[in-house]
Amino acid sequence: MSLPTIMHNWPWLVAGAVGALSGFVAYCNVPLAWKGTPQKATLEWLSKAPLQQLHGSGASLIASDLWNKNGAVIMAVRRPG
Repeated sequence: MSLPTIMHNWPWLVAGAVGALSGFVAYCNVPLAWKGTPQKATLEWLSKAPLQQLHGSGASLIASDLWNKNGAVIMAVRRPG
């Protein structure tokens, strides 16, 4: 984009930035009860978690299988849905 095009459209750029910022602030101030309460990552819950390999082979295993044979460190990320 050239500078004259940007200068001609500056009201739209400012409005977009203000809209994005206000949406972010509104989301951050939503009560946690509206978003749902997070489940605690207890040992029992983590041991039953199904894990998928990152390289996409489709193979999966239960998390407790990793530390039954030898120690393991697991990072759990919950995806919505």
